[in-house]
Amino acid sequence: MSIADTIRIAQVDGLTINTHASGLIASAAVPIFLSGGYRTASKNTTFMIHRGKLFKAWASDTLSDLDAQREMMQMSENQYVNFLVERSDLTKDDIVEKIDKTTWFSAEQAMEWGFVDTIK
Repeated sequence: MSIADTIRIAQVDGLTINTHASGLIASAAVPIFLSGGYRTASKNTTFMIHRGKLFKAWASDTLSDLDAQREMMQMSENQYVNFLVERSDLTKDDIVEKIDKTTWFSAEQAMEWGFVDTIK
């Protein structure tokens, strides 16, 4: 979301930033791609959206730590979902349903959902 915010701020400041998807656009790369003013994708691009994950090695957490991590993950997920809703033709319920089950989709499907403006 940090890179997506940086792109958004640059656009607010007058820069034109378009994005092109090719290969695999998955997880955190999706909001970066969606930040583009005009978004194109190669016809063989594959996209993926899913719920956030927290990876930790050798963690030693208290119950309070786990509660705080849950709050942070919920906040991050809300930001992710809201951004996808703002930059697509899908509703919040649509996005939540798709991230609940980890959804892989083609450039054509991405265009139908409003993630992509043009397929090349």
